[in-house]
Amino acid sequence: MIEKPAGRAAALDLGRFIAALAVYGYHMLYLDVQVGRIPWASALGPIMSYGYLGVNFFFMLSGYVICRSAEGATRFEFARNRATRLYPAFVICGVLTSLMLIVAGHGVSPLRFVANMTFQAKALGFSFLDPVYWSLAAETLFYAAVFLIVIGPALRSRLRMVLVVWAVLAVLPIGGPAAILLNLKWAPYFGVGIALHLIQADRRGFDKGLFALYALLALYGAWSEAGTVGKQFDLRPAPLVAAVLVFAMAAILPWLSRVELSKRGYTVAFVLGGMSYPLYLLHNQFNRPLLIARWEHGLLAVLVENAGLMLLCYLVFKFEEKIRRSLRALDFARYRPGRRVETGA
Repeated sequence: MIEKPAGRAAALDLGRFIAALAVYGYHMLYLDVQVGRIPWASALGPIMSYGYLGVNFFFMLSGYVICRSAEGATRFEFARNRATRLYPAFVICGVLTSLMLIVAGHGVSPLRFVANMTFQAKALGFSFLDPVYWSLAAETLFYAAVFLIVIGPALRSRLRMVLVVWAVLAVLPIGGPAAILLNLKWAPYFGVGIALHLIQADRRGFDKGLFALYALLALYGAWSEAGTVGKQFDLRPAPLVAAVLVFAMAAILPWLSRVELSKRGYTVAFVLGGMSYPLYLLHNQFNRPLLIARWEHGLLAVLVENAGLMLLCYLVFKFEEKIRRSLRALDFARYRPGRRVETGA
């Protein structure tokens, strides 16, 4: 059983895993249903058409967890922690995805692979190895903003300044590369998590107002985004339902950040949370061709294939956990951080 560190919000790991499953369900049980690959699962289509919102919840979690982990950190510590958290599993899954693409007859040049390992392949003129990597591009832009603007003296005041400026920019008619660089489309979701961190840290009424503002911006963003999902299909997510679901996510986030789990519950949450990252990275471009070949063989074949995917995700998690710990153990003495609250970032 894994030892439970003080201060870790383990329930967020469960939320992360459920969000990854939702995105998986969206790709497998909505998109594939709509193109006629699995007619026997058509009853799940209306439900899983909202699975894409799992990514929106990822961004809420990141806003909360990343700002919490930035408290008391130097820029070196923050960058090291982000790199050791993201890269081991990303490289492993990137190699597996590349091999699957090559086997399927799609070439992967060394330059394209290297560009993808920066998380910003599209900005460098290359296509993503897997379309889901777009969210990692947005995520790492958020990390860069925290690294460049937020970390330093008066961190919480800087966070409030960022939230105020972001809210103004989010409602201005800014488009093109500037909107992408400023993460304007996803700002409401990151902002919900940031504001929650500020509320728990300082309990100021102003921060509660920011949380409410960003929850409303997220609601509006979800309403607008739903109109762009599944345009080519007859079955599409309803904007009102999408907005309600996102508002519910914002409402449940404070509870998830506070709920206490037993030691056994913590162990389960820790493992599932660790599996969520490789699950997100592998479920689509790597796993989808394997799964499509199983649809015609019925539910049992699909369940067996999914069990294999979960086992692979667990093995990737355990392997990258060892790599991450080894990398962090290489820290030089002069950079060694003091003991800080574990956040699960």
